[in-house]
Amino acid sequence: MTMPSKAHRLGNAFALGVIYAAGATAAMDEAKWITVHPNGTGANAKGDPIKGRPLLIDGETGTILGGTGGKFKGKKLSEMKSKPAAKASGSGRPAASRAKIDLSHPDKIDKKNIIQNRDRSNSGSIQQINSIASKPDYMRKGPSHDLANGAPVVAYGSVDDKHLGNPVTVVDSDGNRYKMQYAVVEASDVLTSNDAQGNRNPEYESDDASRMRAVAGNGRMAGITEGYSRGTADEYRQEMIDDAAASGIDPETVKGMKNPVLVRVMQASDVTPDIGDRTNKQGGLSMTAVEQAKNDRQRINLKDIETYDDGTPTIGSLKQWIAEQPVAERGQMPGKMSAQMSAFWHKRGGAFLDVFFAGRGCKTFFSALRKEYSICR
Repeated sequence: MTMPSKAHRLGNAFALGVIYAAGATAAMDEAKWITVHPNGTGANAKGDPIKGRPLLIDGETGTILGGTGGKFKGKKLSEMKSKPAAKASGSGRPAASRAKIDLSHPDKIDKKNIIQNRDRSNSGSIQQINSIASKPDYMRKGPSHDLANGAPVVAYGSVDDKHLGNPVTVVDSDGNRYKMQYAVVEASDVLTSNDAQGNRNPEYESDDASRMRAVAGNGRMAGITEGYSRGTADEYRQEMIDDAAASGIDPETVKGMKNPVLVRVMQASDVTPDIGDRTNKQGGLSMTAVEQAKNDRQRINLKDIETYDDGTPTIGSLKQWIAEQPVAERGQMPGKMSAQMSAFWHKRGGAFLDVFFAGRGCKTFFSALRKEYSICR
């Protein structure tokens, strides 16, 4: 007999003597020592293996006779429940939920909450979405504290832990703060109000809160989604991986996804009835008509504009000019109807006349066109 086994048997004999002295009844050959793991198996918070505890039981009945400080004495072994081991994270700490905001939501979306207050079917919006889709730019659609810019803002639906990133405070144009959290989601999991062709999405307008929706950045979200369909989002995807530290997203998670999109998750409680208005307010002061006209002067070449016999510009010329304007301004420009075109041109052109053609003897923008072509006096 080796010394360790002898010591072990002496220890067992001593323990049994204590138990029998206390009145326990069990034959020597029926009692045995086992090792239990009431705190689970695997690793502890420090990453070290969880040690078991010795327990003396009646081998025939399973009754606990001693061990673990007498806490379970007299109980059946089956009554002891083992806790599952905490899953260690890369840092050696137990895995905990990464959610830093309230991700719960109601079953139904309140109809008072107007999430989209814009017509995303107009030509300006369609051009914006397609412009984004041609080359989604992560640096303009990535981490940001500005509600109106950066990664699209989403609400409702669900996001699992491994797709969550850092918490972020987002501010709107009025200075209101919102607690949000970065996440990476599949493009197909986010509902947008319209697609790249301007077609409306009935699901977006439903009250089903189980589906995630773009709350701010509808055009950005639709453009990125379309970019993946066209195969133009590879650079967007790679820059998201390279910039993972800024969002707190695990780059390996992004690599394992089909069409990943960085979003900012808004709490459902922050989706108020006026959220559509809040998300579409611009922080800068809008130009006056005269200021806009001065700005337009730098963008227009009258010699390139085709006109009708009365000197008014053709619809084709107007559409071409509109297509050349900054994407952010196209939403206020007309769509398909010629009447809208005419009204728009009068609105922008009238101020244009005041600053650009003052003193030329032309009383309307269209007469200014005629003078440019030597029609006016």
